[in-house]
Parts: sequence; structure tokens; C-alpha cells
Amino acid sequence: MRAGEGRKKEFEGARDPITLAVIYNRLLTINQEMGITMINTSISPIFAEVHDFSCAICDWDNRIVAQIDGVPSHTASAMEAVKAVSRYFGDDINPGDIFVLNDPYLGGTHLPDITIMKPVFYDGQLQFIAINRAHHGDVGGMEPGSYCPEATELFHEGIRIPALRIYRDEEPIRDVIEMIRINTRMPDALWVDMKAQVASCRVAERRIIELLDKYGVEKTRQTVEDIHLYAERRMRDEIEQLPDGVYQGETFLDSDGFSDDPIRIKVTITIQGDEALVDFTGSADQVTGFVNSPLANTATCVYVAFLTTVTTPDIPHNQGVYRPIKITVPEGTVVNPRFPAPVASCTLDTACAILDRKSVV
Repeated sequence: MRAGEGRKKEFEGARDPITLAVIYNRLLTINQEMGITMINTSISPIFAEVHDFSCAICDWDNRIVAQIDGVPSHTASAMEAVKAVSRYFGDDINPGDIFVLNDPYLGGTHLPDITIMKPVFYDGQLQFIAINRAHHGDVGGMEPGSYCPEATELFHEGIRIPALRIYRDEEPIRDVIEMIRINTRMPDALWVDMKAQVASCRVAERRIIELLDKYGVEKTRQTVEDIHLYAERRMRDEIEQLPDGVYQGETFLDSDGFSDDPIRIKVTITIQGDEALVDFTGSADQVTGFVNSPLANTATCVYVAFLTTVTTPDIPHNQGVYRPIKITVPEGTVVNPRFPAPVASCTLDTACAILDRKSVV
């Protein structure tokens, strides 16, 4: 069967499979255009050359619906930052607002990853949220670059930004921005690159409004629901092909820099029909050093593992694919630490360990 024929069959069952395909791919294109804007308007090599940023789009219900341009560790965690904004601001989210967050204990990964979020309104109603998460060169802390092997708490690693409004009526809130800037070693570079993030979100807003102009709110919302359901069905179909049973795996971090004791990361995966239960019980307690992984980072690694090993690359990376995967992570462990444990190296050492494919069945 040719690839095109297979895709057409997979879209069957949607209310309107043709419109689903068009809107889904339109959202992916918007996602890519956001990334191009970021590369062209930022000044740090970490963005233009390394591409250490991710662009995403969430829907009105804080569910990630499109994310193909970016870093795997940002795949689902950016959605948690949007949820934090929604929890904190509630109904006080308005056209022209832009929000920022980097707190690892509120949906961030580590402090250098600053998330910019722009709500997209249409006919006075919140429809989507454009997101850009980017790793900045310095966010303060004990060491330049904000990686400090001697850190024993999050406060040593840089400025902690909760859900904050940094633009109102499309204009920057200067006192809030200045508070963030002066806590970094490169305030001008940070602000220019944050404005590049804002620019990428504004591109998304413009394109999404064009999409809504063409298809209308009701049709677009119905189609987004179908995109989530399609992705969920694809993931469930793939999981269902795995033999039911309990699978265990473990790996070890060498140390946290304060102790030579290996740090255990254990996972038990139970396959039950079309669902996967992922349990990190048995993993080591949180440690003194900066290899602790906050919950959003750990969950993202689980999703990436399934997306790269169980499914094919064409499956949508959205909230729908996460629904069949249930994650249990005991609090106070290295994969779900309690505040204020340091976490700077979680996206490197710990993420790679969680993704380690060595297993014992």
C-alpha cells in the first residue's frame, strides 16, 4: 500500500477527513514558520545554529495540538507551562497579553528554558495559545551559563520565574521585564532573544486568525478535537500490538557530583490492552546535586520514548497521543523532586537516562 493510501484510510472516521488533513498540516506549517521567525530574529548562536528552542500550539483547553519544530524534551512539557498560566490567571487572560515562565516546579524543565506564551483570541474568545520555549545563555545563578555543579538548591541556578504577564495590550510591561533582565549576566541578549520568541508567537497568532477566518470557529474546533482523537487512536493501535505484560528496566546515573553512589532510575511498564502504565517506583530519592528531573521533564521523556519506539514518525505530536499513557512518579525521587532541589542538568544526564532503552523483561 502506498503511503498516501494508508494515510487516507487512517483519517477515515473523522467528521471531515479532508478538512482534518488540511487544518492539521496547516497547524504544522504555522509551527514551522514560528521556528523560522525565531532563527531569523534571535541573536544567540544557541538558537540560530544549535536550534535549542521549540515552538508549539495549544488549543483553548490547554492541550498541545501541534509541535514539530523543536527539542524532544520540550514536546509535552511546554503544555504544562500553559496550564500553570491558566491556573494562576484564570479569567484574567486578555487579547494582547503575553506570558512568561521558567519555573521547573510549575511546568518548566530547567531555569534556562524560558517559555513565552501568547493567547490567540478570535471574536472575543480564547481559541489557541502560541508557545515558544527557548534555552537562554544565562539566567543568573552561581555560575555563568547557569549550569553549576556545586548547586544544592534551585536558587543557586538562576532566576525563578513563575507565571508572569510581561505584555499587556501588545506592549511590554517594563518593570516586570527589567526585573528579569537585571538578574542575568547578559540582560540585553536575553531581552532581544525573548523578543524573538514573542515575534514567533505573533506570527502564529496572525496565521491562526487567517485559519479561523477561512474555516470558522466551530469547524476549526471540531477538527482540532478530531486531530486529538486521531492521534489517540493511532497510539492505542500501536500499544495494542504489544504483548500484554509487565516490563521492567533500570539504568544509573554515575553520580550527582556530591556522592559517588550511582543513582538508580527504575521503570515498570505494564501493557494492558491499548494502554501503557508507566511507574517509576523504585527510583532513587532526590539527590543533592543538579541531576534531579522535575515532573514535566520526566513525563516528556516517557512520551518521547513511546513516540520514537512504538509509533511511526507521521503520528501527530499532541495531547491525544499522551492519553493512553498513564504515568506514576513518586514525589521526592530523582525523577520527581520536591522544591527546591536543583535541576539544571535534568535535560541532559537525567533525560538521557530515562530514555535509555536497556531493559529487563
